[in-house]
Amino acid sequence: MLPTLCLVKQRASVALRHISSSRCYNSSLESQGGSVRHKFELLPILLQYPASYSLLRRSNPVFVLQNRVIVSTDLNPYWNLAFENYLLEQKRQENTNSRWLFLWRNQPSVILGRHQNPWIECNMPFMKSQNIPLVRRQSGGGTVYHDLGNTCISIFAEKHEPERNLQFACDVLRGSFQLNAYISPRKDIFVDEFKVSGSAFRITNKACYHHFTLLLSTDLDVLEQTLTPITLKMDSKATASVRSRVLNLSSKTSINHDTLSDALARRFSAQYPNEGSTGLSIDVWDHERIVSVPDVRATFQEYIDWNYIYGRTPEFTQHLQHTFPSGFSVNMSINVVEGVIRSASVETDPSDFVVDMAFQNGLAGFPYSAAVLSQTLVGQTVSIHCEESEQKFSEMRRWFVNSLYV
Repeated sequence: MLPTLCLVKQRASVALRHISSSRCYNSSLESQGGSVRHKFELLPILLQYPASYSLLRRSNPVFVLQNRVIVSTDLNPYWNLAFENYLLEQKRQENTNSRWLFLWRNQPSVILGRHQNPWIECNMPFMKSQNIPLVRRQSGGGTVYHDLGNTCISIFAEKHEPERNLQFACDVLRGSFQLNAYISPRKDIFVDEFKVSGSAFRITNKACYHHFTLLLSTDLDVLEQTLTPITLKMDSKATASVRSRVLNLSSKTSINHDTLSDALARRFSAQYPNEGSTGLSIDVWDHERIVSVPDVRATFQEYIDWNYIYGRTPEFTQHLQHTFPSGFSVNMSINVVEGVIRSASVETDPSDFVVDMAFQNGLAGFPYSAAVLSQTLVGQTVSIHCEESEQKFSEMRRWFVNSLYV
């Protein structure tokens, strides 16, 4: 709950005293051969007063800034990505050449690229056993694993300038943490030949965002298991991820989410100062503030929907083959468009036409979902009047449903 107006005013007063006091400190940056000194506020100070931010912004001109640093303290990947989309729409409406830095992180989750196929990108049985959610984002690029040891960075601007954004992050890693960070030809960040950051973007007619991650202390064992898919024979039109060796930055230097966020905010404030500004504005969004925005709530509902997560998968055809203990085998080819089975070919050996047709009828036109297909296939048993064929059908149904994972 938000504090009372009196408490908000008290917090605002304390924060303003922080800003005007000598406890603000200087950061020195080398720029064009000279020293540029810029006074700004410590990130942790404003994080203590998130409820009073809007009052601070109204009561002091230092908080009415063009360039912005925005921090989410929410850890839910669906809400954070919905909020990121909201920020892009706000940036489009602003329609200026300002730059916004958005810092966030997520609970364990797998984030799928806009044009990717989850069946060939991640290990869904393992994710299900660990309660790791799958999220489809608006940007392209590959599939990534997020947890609290992974810092997410989004930069909003009028123009798409990925090298400029990545160089900003590399400068922070080099200057504040003495890491040999550099940009790869694929526009990723590497340290000592190991990948530490993936990169993706979304471009609209008036604004864009470029977001990337930095591996700080991610559970690399879980990352490996979630991003190693079960081997499937599949023809897919989806964008495939490119695998790389990865490294946690904490294995090289003392770094965590808070120290990195502070260093990024300081550097951003110094590199992109606002006219007349003497301090850094941190716009802190907690869960309550994020969910209070109607547009964010609407996008969240879209993001958690099966039709968005799985139904947005580009067309694919999965090929399945299995031999059952009773001695018969089956070959299937299932064509899926927008998450719905458009056609299915089922051939048993020895051939059983009744079983083949019943199985095909239980698949075509339905979502490629175990929960749905287990019911539609059960409904087809009434068309089988042979005990042996019914036994085959039941074995096939149990095997097939268990192989879907979703």
